[in-house]
Amino acid sequence: MKRVLIYLIFSLLSVPTFAQTRLWSSSLEGEKKVKDRSLSSMGLRTTQYDGVHHLIGITLDGSYSALFNNMPNVAHSPGGYGVGLGLHYAYLNGKLLVQAGADVRWQDVQNRVNDITLERTDIDTWGLPFNLKYDMVNRLDRSRNIYVEVPLQVGFIMVGGCYILFGPKLNFQLWGNTASTNITTTTAQYPDRYIGLFEEMDNHGIRKEVPLSTTHDRLKFKLDVMASVELGYEFAISTKGYRSYRKDDTDDFRLRIGGFVDVGLTNLMPKDNNLLYYIPEETHYDFGLFDFHHVFSTAEAQGYSLHNIFTGVRLSFFFYGYQSQEKCILCGSRGIQQKYRKY
Repeated sequence: MKRVLIYLIFSLLSVPTFAQTRLWSSSLEGEKKVKDRSLSSMGLRTTQYDGVHHLIGITLDGSYSALFNNMPNVAHSPGGYGVGLGLHYAYLNGKLLVQAGADVRWQDVQNRVNDITLERTDIDTWGLPFNLKYDMVNRLDRSRNIYVEVPLQVGFIMVGGCYILFGPKLNFQLWGNTASTNITTTTAQYPDRYIGLFEEMDNHGIRKEVPLSTTHDRLKFKLDVMASVELGYEFAISTKGYRSYRKDDTDDFRLRIGGFVDVGLTNLMPKDNNLLYYIPEETHYDFGLFDFHHVFSTAEAQGYSLHNIFTGVRLSFFFYGYQSQEKCILCGSRGIQQKYRKY
């Protein structure tokens, strides 16, 4: 019985030495190639979140987008979409995640403007006065923009591969243009001479449901500061993946799929005073010369607020990874100061 107890004690004492030998198997061999796969690995079962990692990757996202405002006669809908492409750097220290980069985003958004009726008094070719009415309906104001975005986010790796990122994002408008469309109908009335409504008399400039469209330069947005939140899941698609044996010759590939929300904190309403509707006095029957500016660039928009919003799905692929050196914990008690080889 005494021999059995002695044997068990020596067996238990030999476990750290064996683990330590496997831990440094590839480092102590130098550049010698070892055919045994168990010896070529570092020997400890870890996850892709152990240690300090430096990652570089690309992101692609698609989102619903809208220009939110508090103007009484302008709706947020129907909105539009945004598409973004970026290059990002990520720093990962255990569960702590810090990410920064640069994105280019395309945005195409529409806002519906309430119907409007304009009236004026005119004189016909016989010198008779009449009331000329313009009914403008189904108006949509469209804004297309290209932004350069600079995000700076921090977050955490949570249960499994779930992650969360949040932080500010600077959004700078690089290019843009606007377009306004509506359907215009004109009618005439002679309150002091004739009974009834005069309509669909194209040869007299009285027309029905004519689609009109005009284009102009971009909305002059200033620098926008956005609050950004992203929540998703990360997949390791290399042999450094979750619960794999660490190897010093493998790449660190990661794929993330997440949902995000970006909300503008800055009031973007331009300081312009254009006319919402412009009908030339000399050619007020010539529909082709009518002009309309985007509602957010008009005098009617002054004093109101305007904010950007994007909400959608982001796909991130990190194709380059570098992990800092780590100390050998098991070797510390024996005075050996060797480190893992960088990979």
